[in-house]
Amino acid sequence: MKANWQLNRSFAESDDGQRRWDYVYQYLLQWAMEQNADPGSAPSQPQEEQHGNRHLCSRLDPTPTTASND
Repeated sequence: MKANWQLNRSFAESDDGQRRWDYVYQYLLQWAMEQNADPGSAPSQPQEEQHGNRHLCSRLDPTPTTASND
């Protein structure tokens, strides 16, 4: 039996939304200023792996094949 999935989205206004947005915005500004002031103190991020030679699948459960994934 195949499951039928349905996604419903809704937005709810919050009374303290503006205050929370202001707090996050100020936090991000402070973080950005600290990163510009002393770039040596920021932890370096590892380089992401390149996956340019990989195939993309159009679904989660592809049909099995006998071909290798090389």
